Amino acid sequence: MTARTPARTKAGSGVLHFRDLGPLVVDRADEPVPLVGARLVGALTLLLVQAGHVVSPDALAAAMWGEDAGPRSSSTLDSHVWRLRNVLEPGRARGEPATVLLREPGGYRLVAGPEQVDSLRFAVLADDTLRLLSDGQAARALRHCEEALQLWRGRPFAAVADEPWAGPAVARLEELRAQVRERHIAAMLAIADPERALVELTSAIPTTRCASGCGSSACSPTTAPGAQTARSRPTRRPAASSAPSSASSRAASCARCRRRSWRATPRRPSRPRAGRPRRPRSTSRPGRCG
Repeated sequence: MTARTPARTKAGSGVLHFRDLGPLVVDRADEPVPLVGARLVGALTLLLVQAGHVVSPDALAAAMWGEDAGPRSSSTLDSHVWRLRNVLEPGRARGEPATVLLREPGGYRLVAGPEQVDSLRFAVLADDTLRLLSDGQAARALRHCEEALQLWRGRPFAAVADEPWAGPAVARLEELRAQVRERHIAAMLAIADPERALVELTSAIPTTRCASGCGSSACSPTTAPGAQTARSRPTRRPAASSAPSSASSRAASCARCRRRSWRATPRRPSRPRAGRPRRPRSTSRPGRCG
């Protein structure tokens, strides 16, 4: 299998660039390439996830129509691939072999290298940061970390990030990004720049939403007032069941939601005490005559 990268087209003779660390954007010589339709976006994203590898027609059809959409005819799939190829290679003459989206035994393959695909470029830079830090080249490692982090524009493959075929790649890239941020901080400390390291460390701390869904990011089950104290206290009585109750759900909410739920909870009426009735209090003072 011969690699043919970078891929060029006659229309403008520009190199394609796939920005997939966020909403998918394709440009050629800094000019945007229009991608019309969610099916073309899904198909191209799968080809990017498997860049350099053959994607079967069944997998490509599942990316375009969903896994539960049922089988599609080969002519329907070929027509969509033809549309995608025309978007990626608009200057290709009729009968001329493709150079970007290839038809090979077993399926289709996208020809694109790390210099064209942001996710591939990010993975290469991430490996470089680990190697440079291990070699004691903190300044170069810092530059590679900053270049890698600048490629991020949002969640990878944003339009299809929750699809089963994209989930593992998204999780791998997000974990790799967390490692690069740690190396970024380590490189700052190595070059004696603790102020920037502190700023990066503060921004790297994830913020979670309140468990009750109020939208507050200041409180969470681990940062809400009293959460640490409540977690450190020993449990006096065993729970009745392993399923969380509504009371425990409120306890995991932020303090604002707990106050709001306390005000909304109606108070129980007081019950009269059993036994003899209370003697009414005398209004006269002892020692004085009326």
